[in-house]
Amino acid sequence: MNIRLPNPPVTDAINFVIKPGETLKKTVDAIGIAGTNSGLVEISRILPVNLENRMQYLIRYPHGCIEQITSAAFPQLFLQSFTEISQERKKAIETNIKAYLEKLKSYQQANGGFGYWPGDTYGANEWGTNYAGHCMIEAKQLGYTLPVGVYDNWLTFQTNEAGNWRSSSFNTGDDAAQAYRLYTLALAKKPHMSAMNRLRETNSISNNAKWLLASAYAMAGKTEVSEKIIQSIPESKLASDEDYYNYGSFERSKAIKLQTYVLLKKHMQAKVLADDLANTLASKDWLSTQTTAYSLMALSKFAGNNSGSSLQYTISIDGAKQNISSNKPLHQTSLDYKQTKTRTITITNTSKQVLYARIQLQGVPMMASQPANAENLSIDVEYFTMEDKPLEIQSLKQGTDFYAIVTIKHPGIKDRYKDMAVQHMFPSGWEILNTRMDEIDNNAANNSTMRYQDIRDDRVYSYFDLQPYETKTYKIMLTTAYLGKFFLPSVFCEAMYDNTIHGRTQGQWIEVKR
Repeated sequence: MNIRLPNPPVTDAINFVIKPGETLKKTVDAIGIAGTNSGLVEISRILPVNLENRMQYLIRYPHGCIEQITSAAFPQLFLQSFTEISQERKKAIETNIKAYLEKLKSYQQANGGFGYWPGDTYGANEWGTNYAGHCMIEAKQLGYTLPVGVYDNWLTFQTNEAGNWRSSSFNTGDDAAQAYRLYTLALAKKPHMSAMNRLRETNSISNNAKWLLASAYAMAGKTEVSEKIIQSIPESKLASDEDYYNYGSFERSKAIKLQTYVLLKKHMQAKVLADDLANTLASKDWLSTQTTAYSLMALSKFAGNNSGSSLQYTISIDGAKQNISSNKPLHQTSLDYKQTKTRTITITNTSKQVLYARIQLQGVPMMASQPANAENLSIDVEYFTMEDKPLEIQSLKQGTDFYAIVTIKHPGIKDRYKDMAVQHMFPSGWEILNTRMDEIDNNAANNSTMRYQDIRDDRVYSYFDLQPYETKTYKIMLTTAYLGKFFLPSVFCEAMYDNTIHGRTQGQWIEVKR
């Protein structure tokens, strides 16, 4: 029987530099509960990029907007540019990409654009439509079959939007979205030259828009125009204030810039940015899904265009030796902890270049109650009987119906909070009463202030925006179903693209009795 562990996996990593001819020996112990342990040794001839950890972050990310499902799929298209991968992993990647492409149908709207959520009625999400289309084109070029009609409808939408676009001072980040749209059309071999020229002649467009427009001209074969655009961009400022509205960041802007340099075959300039991005990815710094995926995608393009010298070293795990020789910039060796909790790793650099080693360990820790914590946000959870009386939940009788009220408040310190998410996971002894499926008065659980709500077997994800000083409240109907003692995890709320906005309640043990 599979047992669900509510705690997320934790990761430890150790980095080393191994000079030519040197040998590194290290003994490492498994972390986490037995059966959840795994490990990996990454050896790279470029700066380490923390590839596996960043990839797993994208794949396991629990939320499912158009940006996030695309970010989970996109870097998998280019994993072979970084490292040798097994046939088993190739099949897994192919399955993931096919599932992503099929899923796009539920996000596509009648006009061909993609909504932020499945079945979204808010209209097409500009950046998400560009981003998903970008991923579709790259998948198509690698031989994947796209769902019937999805690509053609998207292409029609992009072409119409590109032709109809006009600059607006009221739509922040609009010029970057238009530039990205034009890049995707050029990538699809359908460049919209008149729209490209019109954007180029528009005054005061953002730097990100200029870099993306330069990429569009380069992809359309107009490299001389691309060069002129680049020369007009001030070197001192990469990111613009509008980045927040397109899920961007300073690092994502670097990735966009790297993408342009790779297209123009400017290796020296690209190498500087690639090293910067690799350092960021190798760190423990928080990065959004968009920044992580776009950075990995841009680095993979750089790696694929710069073969360099071969990767050569020997690695022994508990005495079992392998000779590694690869033209890829990075090689991975798995650590198996099924039979033992300790592995001894010996690595010898047999090449004439410096190698970068990263030993990564992962496991799920024992359940523990994290203290309540909040930054730039207020979050509170209360429980009530069906007669609206406060309820203590530490010990409840089997068959008790009740409900949770979750309250999130903007303290007014910052501007509007976009793309907020609440993750509310429940103990195994409770069940969620899905008001969309069960015969329950919808007014009793009116969550109309949520932009989107994803109700699963054991958890509810809720999504919304929050204005300064605004309070959002939502209700979840519950029942006690199974006898025993169970752990109720923290309720966690965050701004998905700003890690300075978050809050969580304290988890606790609860009991369901006869």
